[in-house]
Amino acid sequence: MGVKPKPTWSTYKKGNEWWSIIHYEKAYDVTYETRGIKRVEFHLFAKSAAATAAFKAQVAAWLAQGFVKLSAQEFEALPQQGEGAYLGWTGPVPKEARYHRVGTVIHAVFVRDDVLITTGGVIGKHFGELERHYHDGRGGPIEAYPSSHERAQVIELYAKAKATAKATAKAKAKAKAKAKAKPTKSAKRRQS
Repeated sequence: MGVKPKPTWSTYKKGNEWWSIIHYEKAYDVTYETRGIKRVEFHLFAKSAAATAAFKAQVAAWLAQGFVKLSAQEFEALPQQGEGAYLGWTGPVPKEARYHRVGTVIHAVFVRDDVLITTGGVIGKHFGELERHYHDGRGGPIEAYPSSHERAQVIELYAKAKATAKATAKAKAKAKAKAKAKPTKSAKRRQS
């Protein structure tokens, strides 16, 4: 019996966006990147055959949309965004999700096309950069996930955090400009 080859990433690019994908026995992982956006999806399956079929269908869909498979050298030449897997991007807030807040963390759970999806983020920093997709009923029924916040409340929390961050940055810039404009004690002595 031979040793299974180690899974490797493949990347497909069209214009200024690209998808990378890696296949495991009962799962596949996907990353998406375009300028200012970087996100990851984990797709988990109960059966190997289902994972393989979904993986092949995903690659076929990209090829049908005009994406082209890159060589390792072409992948290495792609622009790098940020350090690590995430950029601090805030993605769309799903309408169909149940939301639960724990401190500054928002968890979202929803079903799309019979797939249970979980995502989340930190208020004011990011949302939706990582999604877990549970296929074949692996995630359990959505009713098992309580909802403590409505979608509108989640959007409002992120909007308030963004406004606060903007006001804080503006105040810091104003204070820095004021400090630069204020003459030092030695400069005042020279003027007198």
